Amino acid sequence: MGILGKIQKPMKNFITLLLLLTVGTLFPSLMQAQSVIQVTADITTNTTWTRNNIYVLNGYRYIKDGATLTIEPGTIIKGDKASKATLIVSKTGKIFANGTATEPIVFTSNQPAGQRTYGDWGGIVMLGNATINVAGGSGLIEGGLLGADATYGGTNDDDSSGVLRYVRIEFPGIAYQPNNEINGLTMGGLGRKTVIENVQVSYSGDDCFEWFGGTVNGRNLIAIRGWDDDFDVDFGFRGKVQFGLVIRDGAIADQSQSNGFESDNDGTGSSNTPLTSPTFSNVTFIGPRENAVTPNALYRRGMHLRRNSRTSIYNSVIMGYPTGLHIDGSASQGAATNNDLQLENMVFANMGVNFEQTSGANTWTGMTSYFMDATRANEIYALSSALGLQSGYNSLTNPTLLPASGSILLSGASFSNSRLSTDPFWTPTTFRGAFGTQDWTAGWANFNPNATNYSVPTDVQITADLQNEGLFVYPNPSTGIFNLHHANTMDQIRVSDAMGKVVSLDYPASNRWVMDLSNLPLGIYSVEVRSGDRTETQKVVIR
Repeated sequence: MGILGKIQKPMKNFITLLLLLTVGTLFPSLMQAQSVIQVTADITTNTTWTRNNIYVLNGYRYIKDGATLTIEPGTIIKGDKASKATLIVSKTGKIFANGTATEPIVFTSNQPAGQRTYGDWGGIVMLGNATINVAGGSGLIEGGLLGADATYGGTNDDDSSGVLRYVRIEFPGIAYQPNNEINGLTMGGLGRKTVIENVQVSYSGDDCFEWFGGTVNGRNLIAIRGWDDDFDVDFGFRGKVQFGLVIRDGAIADQSQSNGFESDNDGTGSSNTPLTSPTFSNVTFIGPRENAVTPNALYRRGMHLRRNSRTSIYNSVIMGYPTGLHIDGSASQGAATNNDLQLENMVFANMGVNFEQTSGANTWTGMTSYFMDATRANEIYALSSALGLQSGYNSLTNPTLLPASGSILLSGASFSNSRLSTDPFWTPTTFRGAFGTQDWTAGWANFNPNATNYSVPTDVQITADLQNEGLFVYPNPSTGIFNLHHANTMDQIRVSDAMGKVVSLDYPASNRWVMDLSNLPLGIYSVEVRSGDRTETQKVVIR
């Protein structure tokens, strides 16, 4: 290299640095973003994660010491596979992950698309101060977590641990030891002022949702292709859940035997109080027989209610399990006879057998008459086709969830039971199962997350603010890959360098576009977008 080249190269680097410093002064909002942030320490002060970054959890990370983690709508958080990353909200911490239907918050694997699988990371553990039935009123949560920040339970049933709303949790769930696992979403002693709404757990390596005591309520919960149980309740859980969807993959089941509902008062079936007695309504379980001719032999029951528990379920549909119902043990059977455990206005279809009535010492030949008592208004159908579902209802990647016109599921629900009629939590419906004529999964749920590109921040939909702004570019700065969103169709995108030279020209005919300029030198570029007779320009930093 000649003398001139030796001078030009450092001069070019100096100019690039000068430009970056200049954009930080002229456009300070652009310089606030970073592409990827490694989270390697616990959260001990109030912290906000923003949607223009991607966050990677490393190891067990606690929100503690009275700290609050706030997560903006549209933010992506990835769990590091090698370190078994897990996010734990301690009893003294809070999380506010308040997404929207158009900008869900996504917790997912840090593996590339197509290479993600069950248990890539730990998942989310939320701990609170509500009552549980463990001796002494406090316990250590499962999953190999240790120390004071891993304890849960207290005396405040109105406790709040924060908000999970419009949140996806993908590829979580680690079996630390047998019967000692981290689930997709683990809830230990959460109080009723905690908000759990519109949450999807997909490809969990253990249970999708597990409640360890507490009084937290839930709404619009989705469990997709889990490994073990879908809804698991124990240690005195007494919350309420309305609208839930489960779709099982017939090829995948757990060595501990996979159920839809699993309910225990505790591990020994004691009479410790408060008794496990949650209430569910309007849930749909699409079991393994619905998409596999011969399901994995480790599948068992749609509902396994056992060990002195009193789970009650109303207005729900369960189909396609080897066994529909097993009320296991004299204590739970007595609770059913005494009407403490209630199953009403339910629909069974396509079961191998409907009831497990003879099971060693737990034989109860009265299970059929209990379930089919006319006052309970339950129904059983030999085939799922009798329910009037649309074609593709059982798809593992793109289900059609609304019942077809004329479906028997669009009627038959009842909220006259005093447990439902006097509680403002419940939304009365005429339909049984999770869906009537509106699909509450639309816009935020993802049934094929292994194919999703999470290398850039979550797709931001056009909001009312964006309608006024016109053009939105993110992340900015970036490594050269960024998104353009416009309130209207973009006819032309012209990108020019600092000298005015056009380096990219596209004609998207769309209001969204992904730019890949990662081959260009670092610096500031001008993005000009034409939409009809309107032209807008924004500066973009590549660094």
